[in-house]
Amino acid sequence: MLPNYAFSFETPTQLPILTLELAITSDEALSLDELPKHVVILGGGYIAVEFASIWRGMGATVDLCFRKELPLRL
Repeated sequence: MLPNYAFSFETPTQLPILTLELAITSDEALSLDELPKHVVILGGGYIAVEFASIWRGMGATVDLCFRKELPLRL
């Protein structure tokens, strides 16, 4: 199943994944008209973790993808 949206939160940058209609940045995430059912978040910084937590708390399925062993590591 494809997610409703894919987000990149480290630096607001459009990513060449899925389709551009589905990939948005953290700047655009707060202006969505409705809650996504499934979200893939790319990044392990505090903004990515905050959005993941908020959307999960509101009932969305969230996949948080990050490069390091754990999120929020320097």
